[in-house]
Amino acid sequence: MSPRRAIPFLMFSMLFMLIYGAALNAEDAQAELARLAGNLPRKLESDKSPYLVTANIVVPIGRKVTIEDGVVMLFKPFTGLHVEGQLTAEGTKKRPIVFTSENDKKFNPNSSMYANPYDWDGLIFHESAIGSKLQNPYVQYSVYGIKSLSKYITVEDGLFLENGRANLTILDSILPVGSQPFTYRSTVQDALNDGVPIDIVINPNARKQRMVLLSSLAVIAGGGGLGAWYASQYAKDKSRFDEVNDVDGNVTGSEDPAVKYISADWQDAKSKVDKDIAYMAGGFGASLLGAVGFVWSFTF
Repeated sequence: MSPRRAIPFLMFSMLFMLIYGAALNAEDAQAELARLAGNLPRKLESDKSPYLVTANIVVPIGRKVTIEDGVVMLFKPFTGLHVEGQLTAEGTKKRPIVFTSENDKKFNPNSSMYANPYDWDGLIFHESAIGSKLQNPYVQYSVYGIKSLSKYITVEDGLFLENGRANLTILDSILPVGSQPFTYRSTVQDALNDGVPIDIVINPNARKQRMVLLSSLAVIAGGGGLGAWYASQYAKDKSRFDEVNDVDGNVTGSEDPAVKYISADWQDAKSKVDKDIAYMAGGFGASLLGAVGFVWSFTF
């Protein structure tokens, strides 16, 4: 082979080897991912994430599945999540639960391709998926996003990106989801009309929130009242203690009429002042803790 022909051949061979090597590296990286297919276990843990979904995954009827915050699920083409039982996926703002394409380089940097809409099917909730809840989910590059055949699911602060046909569909209605976090939940009146248990559509944390809020207010009032009462007592007892202390706090059992107080008086006055300080600090401290609880109750 002449040198003129050999150079293009060598360049083509090197390019082919680079591409082939990158593909092998991507396959090796995917081989290390935890794989999912078929019925899901009762819990998906974040320390085993990301998960690679190689075939349709299912929450079967009668099973409750929990997905921990921070879990990332990478879906291969023509795969999706089918919920027939009850799914609880409670992510947080800092640790959302991500449902995305296996080619999403943000969560799978070893992918040799780029993610696109229609890469995978999406999340399908069947009629029996009543009571399922998604909190802080990210749903990306799918066909349907979230499609529910039941209106009794909850989506809180969901983010949707580059989904093909729709982002969120409830029954036959495509909801107007924008680029900001989106929340959907059915109403109590819907449940009453359809005979569905009301607690499914009521915020499950509402009762806990109310209990913490009312308890915190009670602690604020009780602790503040106790602190204020002993603050007033402290003013009186401190005045008495100063009076005793100014004469002689160390005279014991004196019969001298010039000595107005003895050590027992000093000890009694000192004890009352110490008690006032302790109860006053405890009351105001409890009131401060109640205020912290009151603020915390609004994070539910």
